[in-house]
Amino acid sequence: MIIKIILSLFLVSATTLLGYRYADIYRYRKKVLSAICFGAEKLSASVGVLNVTVDSFIKELALQLNDVFSGFEGFLKGERFVCADKKLTAEQKSAIENFINSLGFYDGQNQREIIKANAKQLYGLRDEASVKLKELSLLAVKLGFSAGLMIVVIII
Repeated sequence: MIIKIILSLFLVSATTLLGYRYADIYRYRKKVLSAICFGAEKLSASVGVLNVTVDSFIKELALQLNDVFSGFEGFLKGERFVCADKKLTAEQKSAIENFINSLGFYDGQNQREIIKANAKQLYGLRDEASVKLKELSLLAVKLGFSAGLMIVVIII
């Protein structure tokens, strides 16, 4: 009897942990978009004032977000940047790619305007990711817990 209780607790804990790990995707998306939005604001403020290059900006972001900027070396050589992060949605990848690929082609004032326009879209995606995080992360944990309880009930 004690073995059944211990195994049941283990099973419920394991399925709850699976739900929590599934919810990590939503936390990750919000973290990535927040970091890029912060970087966009920082870059917009420093364009034309400080000597900030696109290379140094991309390298700084790549240190924070390895998965998103895993193929940035090609971009530094003149190729188009392609976001290969599988945890992001297609819309999020596209917005990040548009933002990164628009850097370095305009004079100071136009570059600031382009950055602000892209940042506006990124902020919208970040807010959307934040809402989904609130809605679905707790749901995933609850579903994991419920699935564990259902399995325990079926087994017992």
